[in-house]
Amino acid sequence: MATILYVGTAGSDDPTRAAFPFNFALGALEAGHRPQIFLAGEATYLMFDDVAGAVLPVGMPPPRGGLSRRVARASGIRDRHVMMVFLVLAAAVVTVNISIVGGLLMYALLTNPAAAAYELAHSIRTVRMLSLILGVCSTLAGFWVSFLLDLPTGACIVLISCIIYGFAAAIAHLRWR
Repeated sequence: MATILYVGTAGSDDPTRAAFPFNFALGALEAGHRPQIFLAGEATYLMFDDVAGAVLPVGMPPPRGGLSRRVARASGIRDRHVMMVFLVLAAAVVTVNISIVGGLLMYALLTNPAAAAYELAHSIRTVRMLSLILGVCSTLAGFWVSFLLDLPTGACIVLISCIIYGFAAAIAHLRWR
């Protein structure tokens, strides 16, 4: 297992060249080596999540490693432990709340706000905050619609969260066109 140093100097002005060191490092990691990346010049701006998220190279994935378990593993983070803790916490939340709010509502509140935020945001921090805000907004709007129209509350919350996701997907589609 060799340690390989990749040097990146291109920034967001040349997105394909900017992504080379990151994608080469992932390939080396999959081959069993220990890659390291050195960023210089314009490439130093790629350390910001917003800039790295905006870089869209041609023919390869973007240089965002925030959601990659392989990159986390290469950084020394025990991804298996983090994933297990996350899954146990998610299972506990679902188990406690499924009898209170129902399965469809629980599923909608877990997936729709996060999926909508993922469509709109460029960094994991923004996705987390936006999904929280969208979840609260869809819940409050569902309560409001339910009160005004005298409809079941759970169904209104599910419909509002689905509508929010639909708008987010449409915005993302128009943005990437």
